Amino acid sequence: MQARPGEERAEKMIKSTIIGCGARAIEHAASYKNIPEAAIWAICDSNLERLRAFPGAIPAERRFSDIESLLANFTPDLVHLVTPPTVRLAIITRLVSAGTKAFIIEKPLACSLAEAQQIVTLCRQHGALLVVNHQLPLMGSYRRAKQFLEEGAIGAVERVRVSCNGSPYEQGTHMLDLASFFLGGIRPQRMLGQMAGAGKLTAAHPSPEWMLGRILFEGGAAVDLVFGDIADPRVDPAHFWVGCRVEIVGAKGVIDHKLSHGYRIITEDMPVIVDAAFNYGEENAQAQLDLTRRAIAAVSAADRVAAGNGDAALLPIALLEGLIASASQNAIVDYPVAPIPDLRRRLEERLAQ
Repeated sequence: MQARPGEERAEKMIKSTIIGCGARAIEHAASYKNIPEAAIWAICDSNLERLRAFPGAIPAERRFSDIESLLANFTPDLVHLVTPPTVRLAIITRLVSAGTKAFIIEKPLACSLAEAQQIVTLCRQHGALLVVNHQLPLMGSYRRAKQFLEEGAIGAVERVRVSCNGSPYEQGTHMLDLASFFLGGIRPQRMLGQMAGAGKLTAAHPSPEWMLGRILFEGGAAVDLVFGDIADPRVDPAHFWVGCRVEIVGAKGVIDHKLSHGYRIITEDMPVIVDAAFNYGEENAQAQLDLTRRAIAAVSAADRVAAGNGDAALLPIALLEGLIASASQNAIVDYPVAPIPDLRRRLEERLAQ
């Protein structure tokens, strides 16, 4: 029997699933209003209240409370994994074995380098696309700032400073990903870190509360970092993410970008330039849409693993672990770094001192 037009379209459509139905997942789902070739086909969350309340025309029979029930009904083409990072390895292991083709994983990829490496290896072995949801470099404001940088407005980059009021694993990976974006992906070489505070080791993103550090890159550029609420005590804790800030210091000027205001550019030979076009809500939504579109386009590509770029996905986690190793040893650590065995226990011991 010949398929009806609607049935044929549904058969060809990429069927996505959201696992973890909190507020951030709603932002992921919103992108699908503008992606006709894909749809949120199912959702999954062990919290029944969140599961039932999640918006959208997803029928009750496609709202699942556990992974096994989901896979007993169908295998998603693409999964948005918006769970706490501590449970992702087990979920991905089950999904790739069932045949899921692609993952968009909320940052951080994991809270240890060992688990992050296992996730990347699993996806490579099964030919699955891996995308970490570091959407900030796709925001218009950061891209406009990068264009000024590439045009030489501030001269050769000497130093990048990144800061955020979230903890290292909560928002810090965003900032390290941004630093890499502005440095053009050059390789890190050495790092020195300090950390304090055990209060967030039991949080959804287990992490030291505060971190300071410096990372030296090829060519002499450096990244200085401050993570945690000491970064900017003026920021409202309820809106901690607006404290994200990146400052690119060049030979003849500075690009200073705050997530609450966009950029201002100060140089030796131009008037101060401000980002009059900045609108956080619109730009963040567009960045999420662009990231999701890229992932969906790659689902049917011949080389999904290359499209996912697992090494880039690992970089922010590897840098954080290197800074933790430095803080624990009171020594400069060379890159690349090896995973710290039993990281959680090591952090508990070190931060309790």
